[in-house]
Amino acid sequence: MIKMSLFELDHFFKELIEKNILYKVSLVNIAKHFFSKVLNENIFDKDFKYVKKKFKNLIKGKKTEKIPNTENEFYIFITKNYLHLHIEPKIKLLELFIEANEDLNEIQNNIDKLTEKLKIIMI
Repeated sequence: MIKMSLFELDHFFKELIEKNILYKVSLVNIAKHFFSKVLNENIFDKDFKYVKKKFKNLIKGKKTEKIPNTENEFYIFITKNYLHLHIEPKIKLLELFIEANEDLNEIQNNIDKLTEKLKIIMI
C-alpha cells in the first residue's frame, strides 16, 4: 500500500524544492520522483511495465482496473491520486508570479498618483 503521512509528503516536496526540481519538471517526472521514493529505488531507468507491476503489488486488494495503461496517464494518475497535484507546480508558480506582478504594477500606479497629488499640495 502506498502511504505517506502529511509530514512525509511535506518533506518530499521540500526535497524537490531544495534540489530545484519541483518548479522545473512535469507532473510525470514528479510522479517518478515520488515513486522512486516510495519504492526506495530509482525508477527513471526502469521499464514502465516493471513500474506498473510494482505499483499493482503495492495496492494489493484494491481495484486495479482503474489504473491507466499508458505511461503518461499512469503517472498523471499517481500525481492526482497520491500527491493531490492537478496542475504542474511550474504553471501554478507562473500564474502566481503574473498575479503578483499585476499587483505590484497596481501598487506602483497608486504610488505615482499619490506622489502627483502630494506635489500639487506642496506647491
